[in-house]
Amino acid sequence: MRKKPGQAKEAAWNEKFAAYAKAFPQEAAEYTRRMKGEMPADFDAKANEFIAKLQANPAKIASRKASQNAIEAFGPLLPEFLGGSADLAPSNLTIWSGSKAINEDTAGKLHPLRRA
Repeated sequence: MRKKPGQAKEAAWNEKFAAYAKAFPQEAAEYTRRMKGEMPADFDAKANEFIAKLQANPAKIASRKASQNAIEAFGPLLPEFLGGSADLAPSNLTIWSGSKAINEDTAGKLHPLRRA
C-alpha cells in the first residue's frame, strides 16, 4: 500500500521543516503564510492606503501604466508575487523596480519568475 511510504516521507519532511523553523523562524513563518494562502499582516492597510491615494488624485493614464503603478505598489507587499511577459515587458510595463529575472543562474534561489 502506498499510504505508509507517503506518511513516512511526510513525517521526515515535517521533522526537517521543524529544524529549519528553529534555525530560521522568520523564513519558516513566511513560508507557512504563503503555503496557507494568507496575505501579509499589513497588506489590507497598505492596499487601502494605496487605493485611497489613487482615489484622492485620479490620473488620466494608459491602462498599462496604471497596471505598472499597481505592480510597483503591491510588489513590495507580496514577496511571492510573480509574473512576466518576456520580451514584451518593456512595452507593456510589467517590469517594476524590484523585479528580478529567473534564469539558469538563479536556480535554487528564492527568486520568483520576474517578481512581476
